[in-house]
Amino acid sequence: AIRKNKIDEQQRILKLEKEKFETIVNNIPIMLSFYNQKGEFEWVNKAWENILGWSHEMMKDRDMLKEFYPDEKIRKEVLSFMSQHHDGSREFKTRIKDGSSRYTKWANVQLSNGYKIGIGEDIHQFKQQEEIIEDQKAKMITSSKLSSLGEMAAGIAHEINNPLAIILGQASLLKNKINLGQMDHKEINEKIDKIELTSKRIVKIINGLRSFSRNAESDPFIPVSLKSVFENVFELCREKFKNNNVKLTLEGDTELFIRARQTQIEQVFSNLLNNSYDAVVSSTNAWINIKIVVNKGFAEVSFTDSGPGIPKEIQEKMMQPFFTTKQVGKGTGLGLSISKGIIQDHHGELSYVSDSKNTQFLIKLPICED
Repeated sequence: AIRKNKIDEQQRILKLEKEKFETIVNNIPIMLSFYNQKGEFEWVNKAWENILGWSHEMMKDRDMLKEFYPDEKIRKEVLSFMSQHHDGSREFKTRIKDGSSRYTKWANVQLSNGYKIGIGEDIHQFKQQEEIIEDQKAKMITSSKLSSLGEMAAGIAHEINNPLAIILGQASLLKNKINLGQMDHKEINEKIDKIELTSKRIVKIINGLRSFSRNAESDPFIPVSLKSVFENVFELCREKFKNNNVKLTLEGDTELFIRARQTQIEQVFSNLLNNSYDAVVSSTNAWINIKIVVNKGFAEVSFTDSGPGIPKEIQEKMMQPFFTTKQVGKGTGLGLSISKGIIQDHHGELSYVSDSKNTQFLIKLPICED
């Protein structure tokens, strides 16, 4: 009787412990599952059922990996992840019972008998918010570029009108020569060459505008020469600077190569140049200097203008989205914020040089060695 009472007491304690364990695992918001090497689920908790819609009874005699991941390639990735121990976690888009999909995050724990415990988290709301943020970011970038294009429009008129005037002038001279019978073949060839060269410049300006305005986020990172970048950027602003007496100089090794999305780097450089132009155009002896220096595997590109610098209270805010000191309709306040993000995506840095006696921004970009 004593022995029986002892066994009964042990069973009662075990039952209480089991109930306590089940109460805990069925009331935590994390999905837990117990599965074998084949990926077959032998037990799941309530959170699993609530989030994915499948109870353990419903999953019997079903290929659940196929239910969760209809795509064979993804399914193989999931099985590989489940069958091996990983210190980290993986995100998967999982199809749930009602046919919709949810973003989930998984880790697994290896048990001594070969079985594993799967630990899952429902991250669907977080991922949706992330997608909304990315979508808003893309819209802000588009808005910023369109605003910049609007600001550039007056300058672009000069960029194109001046070469067109050259073409019209040369064509008129040619016509007069032909009408007067003065057919000097050398002179005619020279004028045709000038017309052709000037026409190509207009094409470059138009291509630069098209490049500036398009979305380059899906472009590959490829070796790009700084010379090519600055040639395209200067085509969009050379005449504007010249006509408004803003001296623009470039120093340093432009033959350096960086690994980049060229259009995005051109957008950043154009933004910094336009900011400097707006700041100094109404002052006397206005100038902007761009300098390239090599330092520890980085190309350091500084943009310095004749301005006296930026007040400390503005320095603290100017990299924030939507902050601007320009008049209403003159700026979006997105330029520096977006530019900084683009440079960070290129594993570089964009910063304001506060100890310069003039207004100076510095961009660091890794040099492409191969």
